[in-house]
Order: sequence, then C-alpha cells, then structure tokens
Amino acid sequence: MRLPLALQSLLVAAVFWPGPGIIAAETLSLDAAINQALSQNPVIAGAEARAESAKARLSQAKGSLWPQLNLNYLHTNSDNPLDVFAARLMTRSVDPATDFSAQNLNEPEEVTLQTTRLNLNWPIYTGGQRLAGIAGARAMSEAGDLGFRFTRDLVRYQVTSTYRALQAADAGLDIATDAVKAGEQHVATTRRLTREGRIIKSDQLTAEVFLARMKGALAQARQQRETAQLQLSTILGNQAGQSYTPVSWVAPVISAVTDADALVARALAQRPDLAAVKAQEQAALARLRGARGKLHPVVGLTANRDHYDSDFGEADSWNAGAYVQLNLFNGGSDYYGIRAEHQAVAEAGKQLEQKRLQVAQEVRTAISRKQIAADRLLIANDTIGRAQSAVTEVQRRYGQGRTILIDLLQAEAALVQTRTEALSAGLEYELADAALALAVGNSAATKGE
Repeated sequence: MRLPLALQSLLVAAVFWPGPGIIAAETLSLDAAINQALSQNPVIAGAEARAESAKARLSQAKGSLWPQLNLNYLHTNSDNPLDVFAARLMTRSVDPATDFSAQNLNEPEEVTLQTTRLNLNWPIYTGGQRLAGIAGARAMSEAGDLGFRFTRDLVRYQVTSTYRALQAADAGLDIATDAVKAGEQHVATTRRLTREGRIIKSDQLTAEVFLARMKGALAQARQQRETAQLQLSTILGNQAGQSYTPVSWVAPVISAVTDADALVARALAQRPDLAAVKAQEQAALARLRGARGKLHPVVGLTANRDHYDSDFGEADSWNAGAYVQLNLFNGGSDYYGIRAEHQAVAEAGKQLEQKRLQVAQEVRTAISRKQIAADRLLIANDTIGRAQSAVTEVQRRYGQGRTILIDLLQAEAALVQTRTEALSAGLEYELADAALALAVGNSAATKGE
C-alpha cells in the first residue's frame, strides 16, 4: 500500500541515524548547548568586537575635549642668507660687528639648525562639533552593546531550535522503529502464510511494499541527520562532524498566549535590536549637529616652547596666544555636508519606523504560529488513543480472518501518522515558543530542559 505523503515526510524528518565520519556522540542539555554557543560562536565574538570598537571610538571622541600636546623636531642645513640669519636670531647669537656686513649677509657659510618645539593647542569652542561627536559616538556605543545583546539572543534561539529538532528526532526514532518492526513482522507472517497456501500472494507483496517504504524513509533520514548535526556543530562553534545526544524529549505543556497587543507593546519597549536602531537615529541627529557646527568659528588657545641648537649656539624661547578661525568659503562643502546629514536623519527615522512594524509583525506571527501548533497538538493527542484502539481491534479481526491485511496496515499507518503528527506539532509548538520569546525580547528566559 502507499503511505500518505505527510507520513513519509514526517518519518524522514524524525529518524535518528548517524552517518559515516561522525565523532562519538556527547550527551548535551539545552542549557549547556546555549552556554557553549554563547562562549564559542564566532558570530557572537564578532558582535562583541564591534561593540568594543564602538566603545573605543567613544573614548576617542571624549579625548577631543582635552588640549593637544605635540613634540616636533626639525633638522636643517642651509646657506640661504635668510635661513642663516634667522638661525642667528633664534639662537640669540647676532654679532652686530660682523653679521651685518655685506659679505656675511650675501655669502653666508652653511649652517646647521636643530629645532625642537613643544606645542600646546586647545580648541575652547568649536560650534558644538566636539560635543556632537561625543553624543554620536555614545549613541553608536549603545547601539553596539544592544546589537551584541540581540546577537546573543539570536544565537540562543538558533541553538534552541536546532536542539529541539534533535530531541524530536530521537523521539521520532521510536515511532519509526515501531513502524519498521511491525512491517518486518507482517512480512515474516505473510511469507509463512503464503507458503502454507492460507493467503494470496498479493497480501505478502503489500506487506513487503510497506516495509520497503519504511526502510527507504530510514535511508533518506541518514543524510538529513548528518546535516542537522553539522548545523548544530556550526552554531556551537565546534568542529564539523561532532555528534550530540540531547536529553529525552518531553512533550510541551500548552500555555495560553496572553494578549497580543500587550506582547507587542512589551517588544517595542525591550527589543534590543529595535533599541539599537533608535540609538542609530540619535547618532544621525548628533552628526547633523556636528555638521552645523562647522558654520561656527573655532576659538582656541595655543602655546609653544622652542629649543634651538645651531652652529652659533643654543637658545630657548616661548610664545602663547589665542586664535579665532572662521571658514568663509569652501566651495559649499559645509552646506552639502549639512544637507547629506539631514537626509541621513530622515533615512534613520524611516528605518526606525520600519523596524517597529517588523517587530510587531514578528510578535503577531509567532503568536499565530504557536496557537496553530497548540491546536494541532491537542487534536493529535486526542486522536492517538483512538488510533491505538483501532489498531488493536483490526489486529483482533485480522487474526480471526474477518478482515484483510491492507486494513491492518492502514490502521497501523494511521497510528504512526497520528503519533508523528503529535511529535511534529509538539516540536512546532516549542519552536514557535522560542520564536515568540525572541520576538518579544525574552529569549534569555527560554527554559533549558
């Protein structure tokens, strides 16, 4: 007989069968798997590096408020009359008796001058550019931290989903094994009865087809199992081929979904990735303030301490003062910079608006998905008992010769399908529950076992 397509697909997905090259399986709880991924997953390491980079840029921006102290050294050789005379002035070694002669002024000897300068520069007012830079860097640092938090939540969800699938696969192994054992028993029985002439050949062929389909499903599942293990190894940050044995599957307990509007409101208030987009909008606003600040003058203090060493001798000098700098024309660069930042702020606002809509949609989709899975699970659990009773009754009637083998195989296929549907619905419920936790921003509270 031909099994329903849904039954074939579910059996394939549920079977556990290690493929070649798989390292010895390791028993792993969900909590342990999550902790391992959080410490080893390279995606998390990358997100953490980005967050640390943003913090460093904030410290860099804060450093702009402090004065700048620079040390410069210059070594020159020259016979230029102006350079030679300047060297005498800077080293305070001008000799009025000889240095003002026409010969010495026009044809001076080559002179070596070494200048060491210690410069202090402190912009006091920059039109708010530095404060805007700090505000923008602080917002990006916050966005980096929030992005790191969401990356951890996302990896936690991925581990949970993969782990739950492996748990269900182990539970599905029992279902598939029962189906194969039943098929083998029917083949053995029908072969014996055919030899004794008590049944027709078609009954034996029907049993053999049933068993072949079950074995085919097991064979197809081998590659799928190996692929699932590779995916889990990747998420956990381990070597390819590492195999894991999850703790035993426990059917989920259905819980009522609270008010959808309340969950959407909670998600809008606490989703870290949404908060990161808000922080990016604040950074864009800060960059706009910084661009506007370029239209203002820059006021600052400066001081120098110089040491000169030349063929004429050594000397020190100093100077201090204040300066005001105002850019009167730069080809419209500042104007277009402000215009560009205006557009960046508008874009950031639209991205935030779109992100809010996305978050609300994800929450409502997860709620709907969870409710559908709950309905499926309730129906399947309610049907399993009747399907088992039907198999028992058909087996009794078949043993009495009151029905044909195909009726028995159909009853057993219906039981397998019902058990598999209950397992599939339970897995879907767990996955929807994890997706809802991620959508609301509560993924860290996902239960471990």
